[in-house]
Amino acid sequence: MKTSLLSTKFNIPPRSERLVARPRLLQRMHEGLRQDCLLTLICAPAGYGKTTLVNDWLHYLKAGQTGETTQPAALDWPKKIAWLTLDTGDDDLGRFLAYLVAALQPFQAEIGQGILETIQTTRPPAAQTLATWLINDLATIPDRFVLVLDDYHLVSAQPIHDLLAYMIEHQPPQMCVIIATRADPPLPLARLRARGQLVELRQEDLCFTGPETQMYLQTVMGLKLTSEQLTTLENRTEGWVAGLQLAALSMRNIEDIPTFISAFSGGNVHIADFLADEVLSQQPPAVKAFLLQTSILDRLSAPICEAVTRQPQAQEILQKLKEENLFLIPLDHQQEWFRYHALFADLLRKRLHQTQAKMVGEYHCRASHWYQENELPEQAIEHALAGCDYSLAAGLVEKVGETVLKRGEAHTLLRWLEALPDDEKQSRPMLFVFYGLVLIVCGQPPDQALLPLENIISTGNVDEIVGELSTFQGLLAMMQGKIPQAIQLTEKALQHLVPHRTFFRSLAADNLGMAYILLGDSAAAAKAFEQAVEIAEQSDNLMLALGALSNLAGLLVLQGKLRAAAKSYDRIINLAEERLGNRSQQTGKAQLGLGMLAREWNDLEGALHYYEEAAEMFRHSVEIGLPIVYLSMAMVKLNQGDSEAMQAYLDRARQYSHATTTTKLDDKLTEETQARIWALQGKADLLEEWLNLQGYLSPEKMAELSSTDPKIAAKILVDQNIYLTLARFYLTVKQPAQAQKVLDPLLDLFMEKGHGRRVIEILALKALALKGQGQLDAAMQVLDQVLALAEPEGYQRTFLDEGEPMAQLLYQAASRGIYPAYIGKLLAAFSHAVPSISNEVREIPLEDQLIEPLSERELEVLVLIAGGLSNQEIAARLHISLSTVKSHASQIYSKLNVSNRTQAVARARSLGLIPFI
Repeated sequence: MKTSLLSTKFNIPPRSERLVARPRLLQRMHEGLRQDCLLTLICAPAGYGKTTLVNDWLHYLKAGQTGETTQPAALDWPKKIAWLTLDTGDDDLGRFLAYLVAALQPFQAEIGQGILETIQTTRPPAAQTLATWLINDLATIPDRFVLVLDDYHLVSAQPIHDLLAYMIEHQPPQMCVIIATRADPPLPLARLRARGQLVELRQEDLCFTGPETQMYLQTVMGLKLTSEQLTTLENRTEGWVAGLQLAALSMRNIEDIPTFISAFSGGNVHIADFLADEVLSQQPPAVKAFLLQTSILDRLSAPICEAVTRQPQAQEILQKLKEENLFLIPLDHQQEWFRYHALFADLLRKRLHQTQAKMVGEYHCRASHWYQENELPEQAIEHALAGCDYSLAAGLVEKVGETVLKRGEAHTLLRWLEALPDDEKQSRPMLFVFYGLVLIVCGQPPDQALLPLENIISTGNVDEIVGELSTFQGLLAMMQGKIPQAIQLTEKALQHLVPHRTFFRSLAADNLGMAYILLGDSAAAAKAFEQAVEIAEQSDNLMLALGALSNLAGLLVLQGKLRAAAKSYDRIINLAEERLGNRSQQTGKAQLGLGMLAREWNDLEGALHYYEEAAEMFRHSVEIGLPIVYLSMAMVKLNQGDSEAMQAYLDRARQYSHATTTTKLDDKLTEETQARIWALQGKADLLEEWLNLQGYLSPEKMAELSSTDPKIAAKILVDQNIYLTLARFYLTVKQPAQAQKVLDPLLDLFMEKGHGRRVIEILALKALALKGQGQLDAAMQVLDQVLALAEPEGYQRTFLDEGEPMAQLLYQAASRGIYPAYIGKLLAAFSHAVPSISNEVREIPLEDQLIEPLSERELEVLVLIAGGLSNQEIAARLHISLSTVKSHASQIYSKLNVSNRTQAVARARSLGLIPFI
């Protein structure tokens, strides 16, 4: 399938030599070059010369560059021009961007390259994000340039309007935007107008004046009319350019001009109908038939016209129409492609339907076959649908559906599929697979995809599409939270999909990896993601490669390998920046991952920065990325002691979760995070109510933890957050033995699955549970074990989040010589952390506060002093010299304003630097 764009849409229409000079309008166009002007809007009904005016002004620009005209020196004149003629097929954000980028790339080849790759994902970023990337690219163009969007009224998709609005309001200073349209676009025109940033030319501006009417009819069209006749024509047409042209064409062969002029009256539509009949009636039968039959085409060339009319003289007729100025507009300088003036085309189609209604479909089908034979299936589909040849259209959609999805044009595919009757889709079950996928991609609830799924199965004709069908079913199961079913279906898909089905194979491999992560099988997840990387390399799909690399980095986090994960996330961002200009939703996943790592390392401000970057990538996405970002930000705000901001982010996450109907996972994560926050705040009553509602305080749930049933183990992995919240609840209500009953089987399970991060968290909680039961020695052994795992990776928040009980336990461990340096760093972090565990925050009188905080090393020494160790013992523990210990001790006494060890320990406890035991 050819995926090249129609080059004629980028061509500035050749300028006719038979034009009326309109310096007053050119001067208005010049105003759009002011630095404070952001948009020139030319808005008028059909036939008022919008395109002609822009074309004439651009010719003026080019002539000025060659010295043919003198341009006002006060203005910064553009040196480059990008032209894009829009049509109804561009009413899709992916396709619109593809054409827009292609129109701009002659300025610099790398413009928008990253955007083109990004929109080839199933879930592209928001329009505003895409606009930001494009603006940044355009800002690198050294010369001033003009972007012309012609026939913008044919665009109705809101994401396109959002993108363009943001581009206009944030455009670089060297950019000029011109829009020609029949109706006001839904852009912030009132705001631009109020700021003086808008130049407008409307119907009343474009109307021919008396002198312009005279010049056109007499000089351009060669008619000899009296002053009275000229005035009558001007009054009847009200300066409407197309009406004057139609009238002039009609009067060429009429002897009684006064009678003709008096015969038409009324509004533009009535006059147009009348004059079109006059123009058509004067054409030879062959030309008239040609005009009517080819009016179904948006673009005309001799070969396609011959295919539609079944007549061989198309080239001669096109040449004749051009010579007679009969509303035929060249689309390229070679003059191989043309289009009818929009108004004339509308009138011709109206006559065609009135006179040959039964043949309209046949003409469309002929056009469809020509496009199909010339390997332009998308245009073939449009004409097949218009001609009601649904069998032909269905076959073509089935053939190109995967490619269209890859290009990010899901809405185009959805429009085609919804135009097909159910019986056609029923005979081609693959169409229902596409239908289900685009519903999900376009953000529709999964429930709407269930009906086509049932229809597929009911046909019984699914043997040839088992792989594709299973991919869709697996994706749907995953979004509904049915993880084991998703794995079964996706593995089945990968077994049946042939190698060239890279789009479906990539979807399946990625979905399988995510399902295995949720199920806790990190080895299987890694294998699936590595397969996704391999598929990406085979198909040269960078977006897929970034996605798989991002998921592999997440897997490293799951395994507890935080530093390796950070390097992987940095690699993703660097790769995206090199190849895509940092334009990838996978970059958002990497930013989210780095934010989570920054929080674990207690870099709370850094975490917020990463989360804000991720939020920008995920905004308006149908993924669950944005709710996860807001939940993560809520946790940071909790750590910072900002309860109001924490609740605001939590509410925002809940709002987005409820609005996103494609998956239930975000709702589950939101509720689990709320419960985690209650646990950290010590709100046992709310926790108990929530756990009861979930059914996790029942004896049956406790019994499940001891089960050897793989299905139950899988469910425990899916609900791991709830079980950990249950353990924290038992610790909060002083039932440490119950907490340990929850933690021990979880520890066995996660050690078996290789989930190092969870193992560290569970061991930390287990140490608290043992201490709560009076088993201090056992607690110290577990703490020693967990610190050995956590210290190389720099874990902090895992300990800090557990609050005062963990601080006391760490202090006691340091006194016993267990990882004193690492514990000193953790206790230093405790001393600076905002209390979030207890609702009672101890106020320290101003005169008792430290003027200069202790360093991490000084806090390590202080902890060991409090533990009763001598200076010599401290030196041995910390592997430093005796003199260095004495120097640190002196600094500690000075900062605490004390003179000996006993006073230092007492003062440190009163300040909360070390816990009371």
